[in-house]
Amino acid sequence: MVKRDTTDEKKGPSRDEYVKNKIGLLKWEEDNYTMLGVLVGPNGMHKMFDHSAIIYVCKVSKAIGAPSARLILDSDYDAPTDKPVCLLPNFGQVEKMLVANGMKEKKTEGKIVFELGYRVDAADLIELQKEEESLLDNANRLVLPVKIYPRLRTELEKSAKLICELNRKMSGDLREVVGNKMATTAISLCTMFVEAANAHIDMKKYLKDARVKVSELSGETVTLMNLRLIEGSKAMSILNQLDHTQKKIAGALEKENGSTATS
Repeated sequence: MVKRDTTDEKKGPSRDEYVKNKIGLLKWEEDNYTMLGVLVGPNGMHKMFDHSAIIYVCKVSKAIGAPSARLILDSDYDAPTDKPVCLLPNFGQVEKMLVANGMKEKKTEGKIVFELGYRVDAADLIELQKEEESLLDNANRLVLPVKIYPRLRTELEKSAKLICELNRKMSGDLREVVGNKMATTAISLCTMFVEAANAHIDMKKYLKDARVKVSELSGETVTLMNLRLIEGSKAMSILNQLDHTQKKIAGALEKENGSTATS
């Protein structure tokens, strides 16, 4: 019998504790202009949210020469936020660099705090976030026509984020057998959409293939849930998102079929 790898599960708080800590941190961030707040997830992953995430990604990480970081959307399936998020997979290295650059570290209940030693104005925070988002938008425009099924693109990316997050939280054996394949499929769907949107491959063929692959991802998710290898709430969140994606694929395919019929 294969022994389940529970190493990651012992690194952080329980899921309930994490959600409680996150709610408290998000409230704290509303008036935070002088510190970086770091939250530890149930799997040991360190994250920054809202003001801390913006300040770190747009200002601090570049100043101290830390590994590159990005603002991303929240991928938590419970207690999500629409505020910016920054993942810190190499937190140990970042922690040493922050301290080495004179930022005092405090470990409080539910979070780790680093004092910046200066204040970032609210207006500057807005400008920093706009600048970061502008860079991402410009990068996307270089490779992706924005008018080609933008809602489908959004749903594909949301699905990929949820599945990659699921894969990251799986035990080693399960990740090797199932998770990596699911994550590769989900990312491939996003990548091939870019190719189809740029007419490098046939869009209609892509949509037909995507319909099958999304259906397979749904089936794999249901199987994992039935075998009690993932939480039911997590599985339902993924299944709902895959359903949204499938509907967008169907709508796009209907348009492609219509354009073919009239051409």
